[in-house]
Amino acid sequence: MSGGIYSPTSSDIAIRNCIIAANSAHDEGGGVDGNDSITIINCTITENSASSGGGISGFSKIINTIHWGNPPAEISGLPEVYYSDIQGGAEGTANIDADPLLGNGYHIKAGSPCIDTGTADAGELGQAPDTDIDGTSRPQGSAYDIGADEALGDNPNNPTANAGSDQIVGDQITLSGGGSSDPDGSVVACQWNLRHRENPLYNKSAVGETATVTDLKKGFYDVTVTDDSGATAEDEMFSSAIGDPTKAFDISGDGKAGLDEVI
Repeated sequence: MSGGIYSPTSSDIAIRNCIIAANSAHDEGGGVDGNDSITIINCTITENSASSGGGISGFSKIINTIHWGNPPAEISGLPEVYYSDIQGGAEGTANIDADPLLGNGYHIKAGSPCIDTGTADAGELGQAPDTDIDGTSRPQGSAYDIGADEALGDNPNNPTANAGSDQIVGDQITLSGGGSSDPDGSVVACQWNLRHRENPLYNKSAVGETATVTDLKKGFYDVTVTDDSGATAEDEMFSSAIGDPTKAFDISGDGKAGLDEVI
């Protein structure tokens, strides 16, 4: 008996835009166990297990589908497989064998080999589904994506950089990018580029989610974050002089305003 979907009859069944994950079976078909009348299209089948056919068992037709991480084998039987990402490979047109880079909710991350490598042709079914599991229209790029998720052009799975609130420059300043986040993984690097708007000799840089720097001039500070798939994002923070940010309290001419100058 299958762990995810089981169809013992010969009725025509189409499974579209489904995530079939984290199921198990004692016998065959941890994800799907069916017959030659099942068509699986634009689905993501992962983290299932069975004695054989951890992903799927049977003679189904598989199109635009991810089969990854389903021990002991992705497929048992002789299905027709097209434009799919199969761990270990599979015979058929335009199939690939590459880590799909699945993130939170089994969405594909930026840089996934499944982006723009699917097909709109669903064989007897006509066209592949024109939306994904989230209702996003397909395709977003030059071709359909493989799997249940269609990545947006500006990929919603990219990280978000947050440099924190604008600050007032003193003798030292603490920069914090702790508000940065990544919806499908983690932020692994944080790079600060401290730009002075008038004199590049005052530029500085720092690394780390939190960084303390001294002797800063007022100006713009950028933070660039990088996530675990290599995607990046930037945010900008402006630091003004101590006191009224609309006035220049730099009496000594050192490029910053001290408390005694403000007083």
